[in-house]
Amino acid sequence: MVATSDSYAEFEQDSYNYQGPMKIHYFVNRRDSAKAQADFVNLPDMVDWFSQRYGLYPFDKYGMAAVTSPFIGGAMEHQTLTTIISYLITGDRRYEMVWAHELAHMWWGDMVTLQDWPYIMLNEGFATFAAGNYYEHQAGWTGYQAYMNGCKGSYFHEDSIVRYPLYNPPPRYLFGSAEYDKGAWVLHMLRYVVGDSTNFFTVMRNYGQDHRHRNATFADFQLEAELVYGSSLDWFFQPWLYSAGYPEYRWGWRVRDLGGGQYAADVSVRQVQTRQPTTVFTMPVEFTLWNSSDTLGTKRTYRAWVGQPFQGLTFTMGFRPDTLFFDRNNWILKMIQQVTYEAVERELAGVPAPSALRLGEMRPNPVRDAGEVDYDLPYSGPVSLRIYNAMGQLVRVLVNGEVPAGSHRVRWDGRDAQGRSVSSGVYFYALETKAGSLMRKVVVVR
Repeated sequence: MVATSDSYAEFEQDSYNYQGPMKIHYFVNRRDSAKAQADFVNLPDMVDWFSQRYGLYPFDKYGMAAVTSPFIGGAMEHQTLTTIISYLITGDRRYEMVWAHELAHMWWGDMVTLQDWPYIMLNEGFATFAAGNYYEHQAGWTGYQAYMNGCKGSYFHEDSIVRYPLYNPPPRYLFGSAEYDKGAWVLHMLRYVVGDSTNFFTVMRNYGQDHRHRNATFADFQLEAELVYGSSLDWFFQPWLYSAGYPEYRWGWRVRDLGGGQYAADVSVRQVQTRQPTTVFTMPVEFTLWNSSDTLGTKRTYRAWVGQPFQGLTFTMGFRPDTLFFDRNNWILKMIQQVTYEAVERELAGVPAPSALRLGEMRPNPVRDAGEVDYDLPYSGPVSLRIYNAMGQLVRVLVNGEVPAGSHRVRWDGRDAQGRSVSSGVYFYALETKAGSLMRKVVVVR
């Protein structure tokens, strides 16, 4: 138990939510009084924002009391009066997301309380997400994305050490990163699945209202989501709540000219989870195709279901794309690795990925008009492929940038960097990677 008796300085703020004015009371060490008033300046706005998103603030008062040692954990959401450790009061608002997290517990933990410890994510994941939601209110979508990426990094670090499902975590990890950070990502993904603007927050308000001052389970929350979504969400909740891990996508793509100004983008996607459990996840994935050379930035986004160990997809459009983004808006908790389309197809056929660096012969050789060269990369990294003349002078850069592991093919049109056809003679093409360097000779005949 933490005692909150001290020689306090007290101050208060007015909060105006939809049920009328409410006082927020603060109790801090006298030496921290000025810093606390700077740190807590946004608490009334937090109450108002959460009231809009999650339903009216559920109690008739709120406050925070600062304590010194002994206090393990930094902050605790005691109903209507959050306890915080005094060293979090710094005067520069650096711990503002802690205040948001603890305030969110007034809805998720104090108003709606988990039925039993296996459902701890209903408290901690919800409050972690809500703090990010408030940060979005402050810093916009970019700030929110940065917050969620921080949650992802924390969870991935823990998951590399120990893996467990959100439901019924091991006692030692009852307050582990998965319950906080992966839990927040589950809500982030549900926001994407059911509808970002109206539907998701309707789910949250309905869940809060229907279970106000009651206990809840995952099944209760799933039912509220399904009532808004309009059909079963077992495909979503079962793997994300009751199994461990996340999808690891390995994917590649190619473009085909269909004629008449129409193009097809073929995408091959594999889920390559290797750590147990190797659960296959079903998610709607956004694929954004873009022609970066178009001054108008022509792009189209398609949403396609990916829920098999291997999936082949085809999208058609009226422009030739040169870039494809996999889940560009970062809605899915995942790891991705882009390789070539051919590499994914070979893997599907049981052909192993290259284990060594290789630079193939240019075909045809001699080159009359144009030639193609294959090369293999054992792992991803920076790659340079350049053409030189017999004097060692640079003629053309064919590749210069990050290239994924796998097999690749590059075409040389027989021209130099200025677009002029090179003269007959001996040329060299050099491949430079972090795995090593290789060079071969090609003859041009005009």
